Amino acid sequence: MSQPSNLHFILNDKDRWQDLLSGDLPIPAEIKHRIITGEDIWVLLTYLQFRHAGYEVTLGTEACPDKINVIDGVKSRPKNTFADYFYVACRTDAHYPEFGHFVLHQNLIQSGKRNEIYIPQWPQPGLILRECQRGNDIKTVAFFGQPKRNLAEVFQSEAFSAELKNRDIEFIIKGKNNNTVEWHDYSNVDIVIAVRDVPVELLRIKPVNKATNAWLAGALCITGDEPAITAAFNSNKAVLHATTIEGVLTIIDHLREKPELFSELLAEGQKLARDYSESSVLTYWTRMEEFVTPEFERWKNTGKAERLINYSRRRVLNRISKSTHKWTISRHI
Repeated sequence: MSQPSNLHFILNDKDRWQDLLSGDLPIPAEIKHRIITGEDIWVLLTYLQFRHAGYEVTLGTEACPDKINVIDGVKSRPKNTFADYFYVACRTDAHYPEFGHFVLHQNLIQSGKRNEIYIPQWPQPGLILRECQRGNDIKTVAFFGQPKRNLAEVFQSEAFSAELKNRDIEFIIKGKNNNTVEWHDYSNVDIVIAVRDVPVELLRIKPVNKATNAWLAGALCITGDEPAITAAFNSNKAVLHATTIEGVLTIIDHLREKPELFSELLAEGQKLARDYSESSVLTYWTRMEEFVTPEFERWKNTGKAERLINYSRRRVLNRISKSTHKWTISRHI
């Protein structure tokens, strides 16, 4: 039985998704290799999750005047946002998209904006779980993503690989190849390493999915200084923390000395990850629509002049936000 919804999802990357724009409706796991960008996760994946849950949401490349338009905050351009449309903008790893009537952000660190709404990021679709026969053994350490962008340089070194090799541990990169990724496959992964050396301003807007995806798939995760993970999980024992080669190796050696600790920490991590499952994230989204709808109804009764003034103000604020974010990040490069 279908359920009504006022959500309309705007897809800017139309060249990669002609099949869905033409009406195809795959389950998310069927396109797991293609979910790469922020827009893929926040717009496309959410659309599919809603449709397969029975909601009457729509997808297109243009905004709809009588809908709540969900749009990626990075890929939006003045040409595809106008005063006569109501926007919920998704903030990924970028500036605060001020043009949105509401802004969705992906972690629990609040910006202080009155129009922000927290929604956790979807888990990677089609997760392949860690093989159960691996037990508490540690034979592989893996990084998921693009190492040159998101893995601290020290862990890209020969020294780190050599230390792992001395322990008979294989270092695996689950990266990107052309337009496909392997970010869903944890079958041969025991520990995920997610230590970045990016500016703290960027870390503060990152999601916690490096850890939660690992836990959901049955692996442990070692993270660096991640403010979002601290905000979400505080000092829970499942959160393994290290920023140096020595720190990571100390954790691995300790887990090998006490194998039962592996399953104990994993069980704790999987409890934390429940709030990041597909069913839980969908609940966040449906509550968001309920929360936004009264303001959307009020907005529909405003005149063209008021809409244009408010839109122009938000566009100016968005340009300032984008420039400020770019300048802040560039200081550290």
